[in-house]
Amino acid sequence: MKALRAERRLVILLLCAPLLGFIGVMAAYAVPNARIADHLIDAEGAGILSYASHPGPTPLGTEAAHYTECTTFSLGLADVPGEDFVANALLGTTYTGCERLGAALDEYGASGELPSGYSYLRYWHGYSVITRPGLGLFGVAGTRWLAFTFIAVAVGGMGAAVWRSFGTAPAVLLVAPTLLTTDVVIGSLSASTAMGTGSAWVAGWLSFLLVKNRPAWRRAALAAALAGALTAYLDLMTTMPGSYALTVAGATLGAMAAGVPTAERGLWRVSAAAAGGWGIGLAGMWASKWLIASLFVGLSTVMDAVTDQIGFRLSSGTNGVSDSRVRGLTINVERWWDQPLTPWVVFGTLAAVAFGLIRWRRSKGEVGSIVVCCAIVAVPVMSWYLALNNHSQIHPQLVYRSLPIAFGAVAALVVAASRGPIDHARSSVEGPSDVFVADEHAF
Repeated sequence: MKALRAERRLVILLLCAPLLGFIGVMAAYAVPNARIADHLIDAEGAGILSYASHPGPTPLGTEAAHYTECTTFSLGLADVPGEDFVANALLGTTYTGCERLGAALDEYGASGELPSGYSYLRYWHGYSVITRPGLGLFGVAGTRWLAFTFIAVAVGGMGAAVWRSFGTAPAVLLVAPTLLTTDVVIGSLSASTAMGTGSAWVAGWLSFLLVKNRPAWRRAALAAALAGALTAYLDLMTTMPGSYALTVAGATLGAMAAGVPTAERGLWRVSAAAAGGWGIGLAGMWASKWLIASLFVGLSTVMDAVTDQIGFRLSSGTNGVSDSRVRGLTINVERWWDQPLTPWVVFGTLAAVAFGLIRWRRSKGEVGSIVVCCAIVAVPVMSWYLALNNHSQIHPQLVYRSLPIAFGAVAALVVAASRGPIDHARSSVEGPSDVFVADEHAF
C-alpha cells in the first residue's frame, strides 16, 4: 500500500512537471537582464569569458563548448519587441555563439540597450534556473562553479550508490570511461556541458535509488519517465543518449541490488520498462513546452520552429556534413577513440569484463537475461547517433561523451551481475519475487 502511494506521487509529479518547469523558467527570467549583461562584460574584461566561440583546446586536449556556453549565458537577454514577459521567456531568445554575444554586449556598453536576438524556442532551457540566477548573483565564474559542482555531485552520487551495493569493481567500471576519456574531470570547462552531462548522471542515480527501493517494472517505468523529463528540461541535446543509458542501467542495477536474481525474467522487464519510460518522459516533457508556448506565441510560430528543426536534425548532406547515414555514429566513435586514454580504458574495461564472465559460472538463462539488458542499454544509444545524423556530425565535440557513458554502464551491468549485490538489499515494502508476481498479473 505504501509503495502504491509512492507511485501515485510519482505519477502526480510527472503530470505536474511541465507546470513546475514553466514556473521555474518564469522565475529565472525575473532576474534583471542588465545585471546579467554587466556581469558578462565584467567577465570578458577580466579574461574569464572569451568572445571567441572556438578559442582552442582545453588542457586535456578536448574542445570546450564555448559556443554553446555563450548561447546559454545570453538566454533571455534579447527580448523580442512587442512580446510580453511570458512570451519572451518561452521564445528563448538568445545570441547564438560568442561572437554574436560579444557584439551585443559591445552595443549594450555603447548605448545601454540590448539588440534583438534569435529565437531558441525548441528547448525548455531549464538550465536557466541555474544560469540566470547564477550570473545575476555570482557572475560567470560563480555560475561555472555551480555547474561544475553539480556534475561532481551527480557522478559521485551514482558511483557511490553502485559501490555501496556491488563493491568497487562495478562502480569503477561505471565511472572510469567517463572520467578518463572525456573532460568531465574539469567540468568540460563549459557550464552548459557540465549541466547537460550532470543531468544524465542525476537521471541514472534517481533511477537506481527508486528501483532499488521497489524493484518492479512499473516503478522502473515511472522513475525513468521522471529521468527523461528532467533530461528534456535541463539538457541542450548534449548528453541525451548518455542519460538514457544511465537511466536504464541504473534501473537494472537497482533491481539487482534489491536481490532480483539475474535469471529472473522480471529483470529484463525492468530494463525494457525503463527504456520505454525514459522515452515517454523525454517526449512528453519536450512536447509540453511546445504546447505551453503555443498558448502564448501562437501555434503556427511553434510548428514552424519545430518542424524546421526536426527536418534539419534528421537530415544528411546539409550544412557541409556527409550524406552517409552512418557518419553520425562513426564520427563520434572516432572523436572518442582519439582521446589519449581511450584505447587503454577500453582494453582494460574489456579485460575486467572478460575476467568477470570467466568467473561467472551461470546458467544460459542468466547469461541471456543480462545480454538482453545490455542490449536494451546499448542499441538505442547507437541508434540515436544514426537517427540524428546531422546533429551528431555537426557537434561531435558535444555529443561523443554519451559513448563512454554507455560503455561504462554496460560494463558495470555485466560485472555487477557476475558478482551479485554485496548488501543483499531488499525492498522496504516486499520481497522482489512478490513484487514481480504482482506486476506480472498487471503486465
